[in-house]
Formats: sequence, C-alpha cells, structure tokens
Amino acid sequence: MTRRWRLRALVAALVLQVLVLLGLLGYARYPVWFGKEVVLRTVPVDPRDLLRGNYARLRYDISEAPMPEVGGAAGGARGVCAVASARPGMESR
Repeated sequence: MTRRWRLRALVAALVLQVLVLLGLLGYARYPVWFGKEVVLRTVPVDPRDLLRGNYARLRYDISEAPMPEVGGAAGGARGVCAVASARPGMESR
C-alpha cells in the first residue's frame, strides 16, 4: 500500500511541475497569441559610433510627434511631462 501511495505522490509531483511550466509558457506567450499587432514607422539612424562600434538603435516617428501644448517643436520644453493616448479620442489624465 505504501509503495502505491509513493508512486501516486511521485506522479502527482511530476504532473504539478509540468503544469507549472506550461502555465509559465502560456503566461509569456499570451500577448503574442491574443495581443494586437502595432506597426510603427522607423526613422533612419546612423548605427555607427566611433567609440562603441556598430550597434542597432531604433527611433520612431511617434516619439517625435509635435506637441503644441509644450512649445510646438519636436521634443518640447525640458522638464515638462507629456502624455499621449494610444487610441484616437482617448482623453489624457
């Protein structure tokens, strides 16, 4: 009887570990499976730096959007916090 109980406990422990690993995999893959794809236009950047060598750096058009509330030019004033909504018609807080 104890041998059978030990075998069941071992199988239950193994099944629990496999379920935890599958849960972690599902948690990590959930945004890929059910998320919304967003395509952003990139701005060309020279990837060569004389001190650091070649590297990849991405810059997006959306990060340089004009903000009339903070001066109109891209970048705006220093020390000013700005919030942009991801959906049209959404109010900022």
